[in-house]
Amino acid sequence: MKRLLVAALILLATSTPTVALSSAGAMLARLGLGTVGGLAGSVVAIAVVAEAAPRTESRPGSVAVVVGSLTVYGGLGGSFGVLAAASLFEIQGNVRRCLLGGLAGGLASAFTEPILYTIGVRPAFAEGLGFLMLPILPAVGATLGHTS
Repeated sequence: MKRLLVAALILLATSTPTVALSSAGAMLARLGLGTVGGLAGSVVAIAVVAEAAPRTESRPGSVAVVVGSLTVYGGLGGSFGVLAAASLFEIQGNVRRCLLGGLAGGLASAFTEPILYTIGVRPAFAEGLGFLMLPILPAVGATLGHTS
């Protein structure tokens, strides 16, 4: 049974899809895999922040580590997810704009929670929404960039 599952996964990973996606399906595929990639990038960013931020002696240094990590790792994760979907489903798009859009989404995700605090959103809701936006905003930015 285990060998059959491994063989099925290998066939799935190496085959090209035979289903043509509509434009809505292509958008959903890019957003879905972009979110998965953004989640992976956000996990890496959080690990980097947990390791590096306590070592910095100044508050601006700690903020720079947080913003930089979320921008780079979250943004690239979202972009690579979108590019994986584009490759898997043979969707044409702009790779450079996809990467820039993912980085812009990663930067936006770094500031979501502070902005919510500034406008007076309750702390529990602001933290939850900010955490939820960490993988989603890079995926949205990368998808919009890839589409244009």
